[in-house]
Amino acid sequence: AATEANSKIAEHVRRNGETKGMGSTLLAPVIRGDRLSWISIGDSPLYLLRDGALRQLNKDHSMAPQIDMMVKTGAMAAEVGKDHPERNTLTSVINGDEILEIDCPKTPIQIKEGDILIAATDGLQSLSNTILAKTIMKGTQQSAMELVASLLAELDRRDAHDQDNTTFVVMKASA
Repeated sequence: AATEANSKIAEHVRRNGETKGMGSTLLAPVIRGDRLSWISIGDSPLYLLRDGALRQLNKDHSMAPQIDMMVKTGAMAAEVGKDHPERNTLTSVINGDEILEIDCPKTPIQIKEGDILIAATDGLQSLSNTILAKTIMKGTQQSAMELVASLLAELDRRDAHDQDNTTFVVMKASA
């Protein structure tokens, strides 16, 4: 599906040259029974909150991981890395050119009762992982809809002037 979408964009760009450079990220989680698989291209995160710990399951295809590694190794100052102008530059995207990176693990992960999954666009990352985890932890007894409202309220409180668009889905695993 990803390569077909990429081909369609390439075809569109050939017919409409002014659209060259347009593109999209892709995040498609698939749950079958208690197994989660996904495909992702770009920087849209797939989060799992399990037993109080939040982690991003998919790879981030942007410059952010490389910049963070440079900060960690001392090659770049933390204050420079935090607001680096290339931080959000995508390293893989669906835009009609070659797709450089596709994250599609061969082995699905098991979903357990109580797990909370969030599939999002990168705008949700204007919340730090700490704030995101705290907000989700406060809402573990809430419905998925109430948890969405809590996350949106937290985004509004942050009022980040450079925040990208934000779309997300919250999924709660139950027996």
